[in-house]
Amino acid sequence: MTKIVPGENTLGLPQKISKEEIEERLSQLEAPPKINHEEATISIQRWWKSRIRRKWWNTMRKLQKKQAKRFVQRVLMGLLVFLIARMIFEGATDIGLYPLNASMHMWVSNGLVFSRLLLLDKKDVKIYAYLQVFLGYNTLGFGAMLLGTFIQLIGGPKFMGDVSTYRLVRLIVYLILAGLGCFYGAARLQISLHAILNHYHKKRMHAVSYEITTKFISTLPLVLYPILQTIGYSVTAHARIDNLCQYIPGAQKVSKWRWKNCTEVIEIEDGVFAFPQLDLYYPQKVNTALDAKRQEVINSYMSHITTYRPLMFQSYTPPLLALVSISLFQVCRVSVRDLLTCRGTILEVYIGATILMIYIYTIVASQMNMPEHGYTPSQYANNANNYEAGIQYFGYIPVFAAMGFLIYRAQQVVKLESLPLKERDLSKYNSQVRIIYRRGLKLDNDISNSKNNHNHSLTHNMLKKVK
Repeated sequence: MTKIVPGENTLGLPQKISKEEIEERLSQLEAPPKINHEEATISIQRWWKSRIRRKWWNTMRKLQKKQAKRFVQRVLMGLLVFLIARMIFEGATDIGLYPLNASMHMWVSNGLVFSRLLLLDKKDVKIYAYLQVFLGYNTLGFGAMLLGTFIQLIGGPKFMGDVSTYRLVRLIVYLILAGLGCFYGAARLQISLHAILNHYHKKRMHAVSYEITTKFISTLPLVLYPILQTIGYSVTAHARIDNLCQYIPGAQKVSKWRWKNCTEVIEIEDGVFAFPQLDLYYPQKVNTALDAKRQEVINSYMSHITTYRPLMFQSYTPPLLALVSISLFQVCRVSVRDLLTCRGTILEVYIGATILMIYIYTIVASQMNMPEHGYTPSQYANNANNYEAGIQYFGYIPVFAAMGFLIYRAQQVVKLESLPLKERDLSKYNSQVRIIYRRGLKLDNDISNSKNNHNHSLTHNMLKKVK
C-alpha cells in the first residue's frame, strides 16, 4: 500500500502577497497596444471609398431613379387613359367631366409627377416635362378646339357654329401662340425648379420630393369639394332644363336631352351673349303664381351655369397655392418671419396676396345666386363672364409671369453661388438676387448655430450625468 505523508498532501491557508511581488508580477505583463487614431481614420476612409461601397451606392441610386421614372411613366399613361375615357363617357351620356379631368391633371402633374422628376436627370426631366405639358394642352381642350377650328376654316363641319373667317383665324392664332406659349412656359418652369432645388438641396432631394408630395396631398380635399359640386351640376343639368323649359312658352323637346326655343344662346357682339327666350319671358314684376315660378326656375338655371366656372377655378387654385408656396419658401428662401414682418419684396407680396384674393373670389362667386330684380338673364351672364375674364387676365396670368420672373432671379442666384467666394460681386446683380443670396447665407448660419447649440447641450447633459 502507498504511504500517505500528511505534511505534503494537506491544503494550507492562503498566504498574503506583498506589494513588491504585485508590482513585480504587473511589470512582467505586456502593456496593451496603443490605438493609432490616424491609421484607424485612414482605414475607415479607405473602406468608405472602396469599390464595393461605391458600387452599392450607385446601384441604389440607379434603382431609385428607375423607380421614379417608372412611376412617372405610369402616371402619365393613367392621365392619357383617363382623358380618352372621359371623352367617350361625355359622348355617350352628355355628362360633363371636364372640370374633374382638368383639375386632377393639374394636381397630379404638379403634386405627383413633378415631385418625382426632382429625382431624375436633366435629360429625363426635359422629356417628361414636355410630355406632361402636351398632355395637359389636350386635357384642357386646346388641341381639340384647334383641330375643330382648322377643319371648319377649310370648309368642313361647323364645330364652332356660325363664326366668321376672321374670328376663326384669330382663334387659331390665339390657340397656337397663347396656348402653346403658356404650356411651354409651364414646362420650362418645372425644368428650372428642378435645377434650382437640386442646387439648394442636393444631399436631401428625396426629403424635398416627399415634402412637395405631402404638401399637394394636403390640398386634395380643397380640390375634390368643388369638383364634386360641378359633377353634381352636370348630372342634374338635364332635370333643371326640363323643369325650366316647361314654363317657357313655345319651347319644344327635340330629344331626350335637347330642347328648342328655350335656352339657346346667341352672340350679339364679340364676347357679348344673349338668351333671347329667357330675356323675353323673364318677369321683372311678379303678378301671378306662374310668374313667380318662372322667375324661380330661370334664376336657378342662371345661377348654376354662372357658378360652374368659378367652381372650376376654385379647384385649380389650391395646387397653384402649393406651387406658389414652393416658389416663395424653397426657391426664394422666404421665411414665415419675413411674411409676418413684411420683409418680402414687392413681387413676393404681390404673388401671395393675389393668389389668396383669387381663391377668396372663387369661393364667393361659386356661392352667388342671380338676384330677383335688377338684371335680365343675359346681363347677369355677361357680368359673370366679365368677372371671370378679369380673374384670368389680371389674376392668373400676372401671377404666372411673376413666378417666372422670380425663378429667373433664383437661377441667377444659383450661378452666383456656384462661383468662388472671391469672385462673387453682388453689385452686378439685381436687388432680388442679392436678397435671395443673403437669405441663403442667413439660413446657413442659423443651421450651423443650431447644430453647435445642439452639440453643446449634448455635451453639457453628458457632463451632468458623469457628475
